[in-house]
Amino acid sequence: MPSPKRSTLEEDPKVRVTKCGLSKSLTVAISALLLSQPLCGIEASGSLDDRGSPLPSALGADPVIYDNGVTPLTGFFSQLDTVFPFDSQAADDFILPVGDGNAYGVTGISFEGRFTSTPPSGPGTTDFNVLFYADNGSGTAPVGGPLDPTGSAIAVRTVLSAVGVNVGVERWYWNLSWNGNAVNLMPNTQYWVAVQWVGVFPPQFSWSADDVSGNAVAGYPLINVAYWTPVNAEMDFLLYGVQVAPIFVDGFESGNTSAWSATSP
Repeated sequence: MPSPKRSTLEEDPKVRVTKCGLSKSLTVAISALLLSQPLCGIEASGSLDDRGSPLPSALGADPVIYDNGVTPLTGFFSQLDTVFPFDSQAADDFILPVGDGNAYGVTGISFEGRFTSTPPSGPGTTDFNVLFYADNGSGTAPVGGPLDPTGSAIAVRTVLSAVGVNVGVERWYWNLSWNGNAVNLMPNTQYWVAVQWVGVFPPQFSWSADDVSGNAVAGYPLINVAYWTPVNAEMDFLLYGVQVAPIFVDGFESGNTSAWSATSP
């Protein structure tokens, strides 16, 4: 069983294995729904070099505080369809470095994803939810499930009209930020993040992942994949942010704290 990950600013060894074993059964289920791709085994052939060198930078973003450091080779559905019942999420865990011991304000994320069932040009702009979850205590899954876990999230940041950069056939790279509304998290603590496209079929969206032995999990209730099912992969993402004075940390207060300052009342 993979162990919880620490920041890849520190040592984070990975062992490569074969692709996840869910692909056959999920491909059959999705094919029955006349969809165009399997949940597991969505190939994005080649290496990071296919995406251009260097990757699009997060203009004006805060420093990278976590780099999951993967080479996208596959992907998993993660979408909120506002018309059809194709709702799904993929999530992966992370642990922020200790630093000076203060909390972190997470202000952005970068990731690769893939659109299918749409012309190769893809949508010009698109909306995303970025969801942060606490660990459920097992070290192997976030809180929530087996049905829609969104209500269990520590924080949800919705980014509207995000413009992606085309980095390959049906492949796009996004830099999302929510400066001024940081998600405050503690160091040396296991959390989980999910990236969820918000739109209407077609197209369909899959969040890119590497086919390594990892902690990533997913759920797609329509095809009887409960939250959170292990998928034995690592999702593609970087987190941006800054360390902040530990006034409060998301997930440990009740009520609406969205208007609170991370540094002072």
